[in-house]
Amino acid sequence: MFEIIIKNGILIDGSGNPWFKADVGIKDEKITSIGDLSGFSVETIIDASNKIVSPGWIDFHAHSDTLLLADPYVRNKLYQGITTDVSGHCGFSAAPLGKKFLYTWWTDVPPNEKYKVVYWELGRELLERFGINADWHSYGEYFDRLEKRGLSINHCAFVGHNNLRAAVGADYKDGAERVDEKELEEMKELLAQSMMEGALGFSTEHGSHVNLPYDEGEIIELCKVAHKYGGLFSNDIRSYGQTFIEAVKEAILTTHAVGIPTTIAHIGARGKENWGKARHAIKLIEEARSAGLPIVFDQIPMPLRKASQKLVNLLPNWLLDTSEDKLSEKLSDPNIRAKLKVDMKVGINNERFSQKNFPLKGYLWMDITHIITAENAEEFVGRSIADISYEMGVDPWDAIINIIMETGGNGSYYVEPQSHEDVCMFLKHPSCIGFGTDCTCADAISRAHRKAEGMLRIRSKYAVFPHMIENYVKKYGVIPLEEAIRKLTSAPAQFLGLKDRGLLREGMYADIVIFDYGNLADKTSPLGIPLQPTEGIEYVLVNGTVVMDHYVHNKELPGMILRRNPKISGE
Repeated sequence: MFEIIIKNGILIDGSGNPWFKADVGIKDEKITSIGDLSGFSVETIIDASNKIVSPGWIDFHAHSDTLLLADPYVRNKLYQGITTDVSGHCGFSAAPLGKKFLYTWWTDVPPNEKYKVVYWELGRELLERFGINADWHSYGEYFDRLEKRGLSINHCAFVGHNNLRAAVGADYKDGAERVDEKELEEMKELLAQSMMEGALGFSTEHGSHVNLPYDEGEIIELCKVAHKYGGLFSNDIRSYGQTFIEAVKEAILTTHAVGIPTTIAHIGARGKENWGKARHAIKLIEEARSAGLPIVFDQIPMPLRKASQKLVNLLPNWLLDTSEDKLSEKLSDPNIRAKLKVDMKVGINNERFSQKNFPLKGYLWMDITHIITAENAEEFVGRSIADISYEMGVDPWDAIINIIMETGGNGSYYVEPQSHEDVCMFLKHPSCIGFGTDCTCADAISRAHRKAEGMLRIRSKYAVFPHMIENYVKKYGVIPLEEAIRKLTSAPAQFLGLKDRGLLREGMYADIVIFDYGNLADKTSPLGIPLQPTEGIEYVLVNGTVVMDHYVHNKELPGMILRRNPKISGE
């Protein structure tokens, strides 16, 4: 009757209900029985005594996309209990592909060229560096390609706005905020085709990543197409900084105009001057939902968002390549130091960052910028630039320069742009229907950038979801474990229309995580090199197959492509 029995587990079934003790029987990829199965013999028995048995966790906001073809084992997802990857967010997706190709930060490009449009021939060449033969154009062809390659986890995806633009050869230069009528019609046709081939819906980032403020009318027209086919909208809103509240209002107006079920992607008010705006944003969303608008939000459940970087990366171009033995000499020169501070304050002439993304911006940046490593100056580690500059009796820019001198350039920092209070407020709200890592396949990227310190973003490691449970459930008690599991499983499954996932129920697919709640711990370092898995995740099953057994990946590829069934309006 069974292929696997999970014995003596403490079941948290994904519904939000209290835990209970039971056995779980599995056969033909699905859960076939839950209860006392002590009278049955079976070849494979997993003893889950004193362990939590949960539905597999859904990475609601991911960016795996094409790299799944380079890294089908996706260890960094499985190591944190993820059994379903939801990609295609923020306007970027693996398909459709056409006349042009827009590559992103992981594609082995200079840090200041994170998003760049090239012709398709070069795009194929870039993907080949990861061992990917880009021989598809439509979403249907891409899904078929993934199925042929095989995956260790399940996968589903949105259609990216930027992909649609690039596929029709649209311009990405200044003044191209909106495509022409012919291009828009072609984009709508590609989106409709993608929906018929199983895509979840449409995603955008309003052009913020490519420095083009896309016209909202274009976005609304594309949302209408996705909505016609019963699709969803993942809205990476126009701003998470100074105009965060205005961007939330815009998202609500778009939902009102179209009626499409919408999630505000990885919600959060960034920059200390914007801390506290969570309350206002939540009030707007509550009012919209009370008026009948289907708008919710998802979240990266940790305040630590930015990549770790070397402190010397903050220097302007004319100092970046200075040798270590000459650097302190130059930084000691009063004239060089004065010029350096002027450039640092405005972020110009730095190939590591665009001026828009230069981290030393906002009038409270020094409060949220922390030293993470400091060779021969360990007294700075873990402290903010504001704290260090106060102790030194100098301004924050002098403090950074002093630390670079004291460490010989061997120091690093990270930025913490969101407040703990705001993260907690969003995390526990009923309209938060899913959590995401906002990351791709870490193993694939590390192979391409194994010498690039800081290239792997902190949340791209192995412990975003265990970090959430360890901190917001166990340490701070923001939400109970049953509610955290619901937001990791049935809540996102319901929004995405995954009717046979997200719950421990007879007849559901056996995506299952077995973990030791008492020993669950985030072991990743802020720099994350070398990559470190968390502790406490003992087994991960995907579609009834044990894929991870105490962090040993058995190289099985039981994952499925979860195509959304299109429901055309009026039919």
